[in-house]
Amino acid sequence: MDSHRNVDNWLAEIATRPRVFNHNLHLRAGTFKGFDLVNTVTMDAPHGATETVYLYARRKGKGAADEVLRVGISAHDDTRMALLALGQALDQCMNPDLPRAAGKLGKLADIGFAVRGEHDGKGLGAASFNVGNVAVTVHSVGAAGMDVAPAAAQLGQWLARVPDDNARRAGLVTAFAPPSVRLQVGQALTLVEQLPESRADAPRIQVLARGGELRREGAALVFVAGDGGAQDVALYSHAAQVF
Repeated sequence: MDSHRNVDNWLAEIATRPRVFNHNLHLRAGTFKGFDLVNTVTMDAPHGATETVYLYARRKGKGAADEVLRVGISAHDDTRMALLALGQALDQCMNPDLPRAAGKLGKLADIGFAVRGEHDGKGLGAASFNVGNVAVTVHSVGAAGMDVAPAAAQLGQWLARVPDDNARRAGLVTAFAPPSVRLQVGQALTLVEQLPESRADAPRIQVLARGGELRREGAALVFVAGDGGAQDVALYSHAAQVF
């Protein structure tokens, strides 16, 4: 792996970013406005994880080629594992000099890479990034090229952003703030003793923390304090139909 893809360097680079963990991720038929979900395939991902690949098509009308979006999502035990998966995806893309993602995606992703589309040289033809324990790839794979930047940014926001008040009031999101606790450096706090089974009709679990480490240990979701003292951790359960 090239030095700029070294996981330890990446972890040092994102040391001050908020920590994010997502569990039970499922995209829907209506995830991307104007696109139809045409196929879903599950395959093995690095380090024992599973990647779900979604193909979305936007019909362009008679005589015009459809735009096709390929989205791959894999959830891992922690951020390090997701970065290892991201590095492997980059090594397999046959382009060792992909630039780093900029703009909205660059802000939302922990580590992100993107390449300009061949159709006009302006939009993005592909993006690979991680948000916490989740690795994502987004590609334009149809005969008609398209800009994948909006879809990639939408996914980054879905994974990283705090749910809005409207979703909470509508009952689509439930917040479970852990009790205020003071931990010593390296001390672990179990946030969820038994994560729900990963299936389409189960809620998505999202955890946001200011520091420390979020990781899965067996069936449990654990937070490990990076600093001593009071910890800023929030846990959300998203209804299955939200995304």
